Amino acid sequence: MAEFSPKFKEALSLVQKPGRYTGGEPGSIYKDKAAVDVRMAFCFPDTYEIGMSFLGEKILYDLLNRHENWWCERAFMPWTDMKEQMERLDIPLYCLESK
Repeated sequence: MAEFSPKFKEALSLVQKPGRYTGGEPGSIYKDKAAVDVRMAFCFPDTYEIGMSFLGEKILYDLLNRHENWWCERAFMPWTDMKEQMERLDIPLYCLESK
């Protein structure tokens, strides 16, 4: 799991539900960046709560990560409070696994 930058910590301190942006939940898959040949991201076009309730995303995430040298990560649309902080602090959209 990645360390949080000072800017990211500041943003988290100013939003209503910071847990939706930190990752690390059961079922998260972390791999060594240097040990994989393919990195990809599922970018879900809605918030974390909606995306995580979508069974298709969970199935595909698991299937793709079964390949030893592939790493599929996840990104979700931030809610308006986090979007404002990301814009203000110049934080790009990121994947939960590698922040």
